[in-house]
Formats: sequence, C-alpha cells, structure tokens
Amino acid sequence: MAVGGFFTGSILNRLGPKWTGGQAFPIVGGVILGACAPMLWTVVMAIQWSYATEVEKGTYITVQYVLNLLGSTIGALVAFIIILKGTSTANGSPTAVYITFIVLMFLGVATAFFGLVAPKSVRRADNTPIAVFHVLPYKEELRGVVSALQDWRVLAMLPVAFSTEFPISIMPILNAHYFSLRTRALNSVIFYAIALPTAPLVTYLLDKLPYERTKRGLITLSVTTVVIVGGWVALIAWVTVSKTFATPPELGVDWTDSNFAGPFVLYIFFGVVFTFHQLLGMWVMGALTNDPRKLGIYGGIWR
Repeated sequence: MAVGGFFTGSILNRLGPKWTGGQAFPIVGGVILGACAPMLWTVVMAIQWSYATEVEKGTYITVQYVLNLLGSTIGALVAFIIILKGTSTANGSPTAVYITFIVLMFLGVATAFFGLVAPKSVRRADNTPIAVFHVLPYKEELRGVVSALQDWRVLAMLPVAFSTEFPISIMPILNAHYFSLRTRALNSVIFYAIALPTAPLVTYLLDKLPYERTKRGLITLSVTTVVIVGGWVALIAWVTVSKTFATPPELGVDWTDSNFAGPFVLYIFFGVVFTFHQLLGMWVMGALTNDPRKLGIYGGIWR
C-alpha cells in the first residue's frame, strides 16, 4: 500500500473516482446487435431461397446481395468523403453522418414493415404459391435444427460458410497496415463497388447458362476456384516477398506513390473473390432443398 500510494493519485486523476467511459451502452448495444443481426440475415436468406423457383435462385440471391453491397458502398463512400474533406476528427465523424445512417436504417425498417406480406399471399412469377406451413412449437423447431446439423451436406457446407467471410476480415487489416488514411477509405469504396458488377456475372453462370443445373454449378465452381486460388496465392506472394509491405511508410502508401497500383489491384480483386465465394456458397446451400421450413433453418446456420 505504501508503495502503491505513490501511483494511485495519478491513476485517480486519469480515470476519476468512477469509470466514465459509458460501458453499459456499447455492451448492451453489442448484445442487441448480436441478437438481432442473425434474425435479419436468416429472414433474407429464407426469402431469397424459398420464394424463388429453382431456375431463379441465383437471381434472387444476387438481388439480396447487391442490396447489401449498396449499403456497404454508401457507408464506405460517406467515410471517404469525410476523410477527403478533412471533416473527421479525433473524436469521430460529424453527428450528421450518424443521423444519416440512422435515417437510412429506419427507412429499411419501414420498408420491411409495410412492404413484406405474409408468405401465403406471395405468388411466384408463374403464379404458383410458395409452400405455406403452420407455426410449430419451438421444441419442434429445435429438433429441425438438430436434424439439419446431422445432414452431411449441411456439415460439408459449414467450412464454406466460415471461409466466405475471410476477405472482409483480413483485407481491412492489410488495408490499414499498408495504405494511407485516404487511400484506405478509397480502397473500401472500390472494394464494394467492384463487387456490384461481379454479382450479375455470377448469376449468369448459375442461372442463365444453357445447361442443366448441376453442370451450371460445376462450371461456376470451376471459375470460382480459379478466382479464389488466384487471389489468395497472389496475396500470400505479396505479403511474403514485398519489402514495402514489411516496412510501409509511416503514414502508409498513398495513391500518388509509385508502389500503390499493384497492391491496390490485388485489394479490390478480393471484392471479386468475396462475391464469387459468397454467391456460389449460398446458391449451393439453397439448392439442398425446396422446403421453406428447412431453408429458414439453413439461413440461420449459414449466418
């Protein structure tokens, strides 16, 4: 105590008599988001799989995916504009940015609330209804989850579901390590923007090629394998060989620097990798069954 007393006064002055970081809000907010986000993803997964006919599943998946990408692109673009104009501060972005995001989210909630209809009212393009089922006790739903996890096909898709998220986990870390602040913001915009036109290409391969569904899937798998392996091999080679990556400039590589182009192309190419991997994985998962109840469970498992 005698020794510690020399330091506790400075600690008190630094932290105050009580923590003032407002831990309750981020902790509770994180719990709420963690509980709600899977619900949203499960809903969109179930809709994109169960509302589509077999020949339209790739299209429905792509529509959902593109809408998601548009949100990511808008968010990245807002951050880029703030950084480019120098309006961000050490305390964060201007309040107007958060207000804008909140308004957009409420618009999404309102659209879902007033726009979605009961499954029994939905008709496909050929005027056939989707399967309508009664609500089961939650105990039965849990049995459905257990049954799904005993299906070897679902278990085989779990590594695919996990690995589809690797690019959006790893690439931002590499982005922050290598590039300057404004270049990182630009890269994020282009990453999502390049994925937008890639999605219809994957849809064409999955739904529009003049072959049976199995052959279309195998062709898309072949193309996806080349894209994924090529991207990861190039990335490993870059981080292993590049001296600039090992010791980047203090402020990072800017888009005006000579060693910007190659890593930039590699970074945005992973927007293509992410799209091919994600869409093909969801297409295969959705092709395992046409039962809306099972597809709802699969949607939760995938996310």
